[in-house]
Amino acid sequence: MSNDFWQEVFRLVDEYDAARPQITIEHRLYYNAQDGTVTGYCETAHPDDENYIVLENPDVYFRNNTNLLRVTDGKLIVIDTKQPNKARLKKSLDGFKTVKGHASLLLESTEDYNNIEHYDYTND
Repeated sequence: MSNDFWQEVFRLVDEYDAARPQITIEHRLYYNAQDGTVTGYCETAHPDDENYIVLENPDVYFRNNTNLLRVTDGKLIVIDTKQPNKARLKKSLDGFKTVKGHASLLLESTEDYNNIEHYDYTND
């Protein structure tokens, strides 16, 4: 192949490189505004969605199950599954209507029963 051929090839490559658009990579994590659950991840060609945060370290997204990721106050939180999620019941003036002495027997709001007491959740 002639020297002119290679000069033309390199000229075309340079022309292509000069015309190629600049790609900006921004690691965006999209989430549901109501509950903070993760709905997607994108590096380029970002969708027009207002609910996203920019990740400094995208490995957090790739190394964790998305069910364990939440966005709270604009920050990514990884839910620790080693900590038990406890919810205890305590007597209250309103809340769940139960049979008196048997907190596990819930009553519906339409049921009439003489001996009732109310319980509600506590994190104590």
